Amino acid sequence: MFTRSVSFSELEIAWENIWQESGCEGYVPDAATRQLFDEVAGEIARTCRPSYGYVSYPNEGSDKTTLHLGGRSLRAGGIISRYLYEADEFVLFVATAGRDFEALQRRFHEEGDIVKQYFADIIGSEIAEALGRLLSRELEAAQAARGFRISNSYSPGYCGWPVSEQQILFSLLPPAPCGITLTDSSLMLPIKSISGVIAVGTRIEKKPYGCAICGKKDCYKNRLRKKQEKQ
Repeated sequence: MFTRSVSFSELEIAWENIWQESGCEGYVPDAATRQLFDEVAGEIARTCRPSYGYVSYPNEGSDKTTLHLGGRSLRAGGIISRYLYEADEFVLFVATAGRDFEALQRRFHEEGDIVKQYFADIIGSEIAEALGRLLSRELEAAQAARGFRISNSYSPGYCGWPVSEQQILFSLLPPAPCGITLTDSSLMLPIKSISGVIAVGTRIEKKPYGCAICGKKDCYKNRLRKKQEKQ
């Protein structure tokens, strides 16, 4: 498994958009709130040790509903699989803000500081997504050298792909990849972690996410799409 530790400065975090992406669209924090937010962000930047990792598997005859790889089947469903099934290879990935970040969240909780807890929560979500974006950019550059293209990333829990499929995805990864473990209910620990699949191949195109078809209201990609449509 290829793994990479990422310095916090490498993450292209959209600080100016973090309130909108957390669901607080249109909210402008006052000076005192902004100062506290910046203090939390600064402490996270000093302590956070993010990382990502991935493995590649050949495509073993996938179709428009199911991805076959590594002798296993990922039932990603029709919305996702139709973008991926023609891949030459599949990249299974994980990315995490890390256990140091989780320890900082725990400290805020033990101190009873719910505001800092909230700030850490929304920053942690952005860290995980920024890691995913960095991974995709670096993977795209590496695969271009082979004459391959990559798809967008897709994760269990979105677009009709059952979150329980995390169990199969993680069975195709080394134990505790990047320090991430999986509970029986398919929750990743540390919580600020993401996982998923990216298709790689000569017939793959990075098509827009099928949000118009899915329409899931609590999906962050749908929230981001709606925000972009308003601009």
